[in-house]
Amino acid sequence: FALARAFYGEDNEKCLMYSQQVIKGPISVRSAECQYMVAEIQYQKWDTLGCKKTLFILIDKYPDYEYWVARGFILLSDNYLRMNAHLKAKQALQDVLENYEKDDSDPLDILSIAKEKLQALETTKNTLQNETPQEELLKENED
Repeated sequence: FALARAFYGEDNEKCLMYSQQVIKGPISVRSAECQYMVAEIQYQKWDTLGCKKTLFILIDKYPDYEYWVARGFILLSDNYLRMNAHLKAKQALQDVLENYEKDDSDPLDILSIAKEKLQALETTKNTLQNETPQEELLKENED
């Protein structure tokens, strides 16, 4: 586990190798974190399908590790945005807000991150809905 974490962000191939070893072991907070790291590396590589699959495994296999599951839902939301699945991205964030209970020992404020991302998503959606479609602009210019 220590090696997977040490190589995370520095040498992703080695991180993946050591993470896989941890994931093959018993279910634990460490294996949940390694599952998340694998998904994040896949996300960084633009492997949207691999990332989604890995996150579904995280969510299904490690439900007792709510912090990592919540982080997984946030990453899943980002991944869905890359896939242009805006409704699924929104739902993933709403799932975090509705189901995650913050623990004081959590290193990140997951709820704040989810709220900010959801607000940004809704702002973007409203901006896009208020824009005039290109076809209408062309018709206006013809008149």
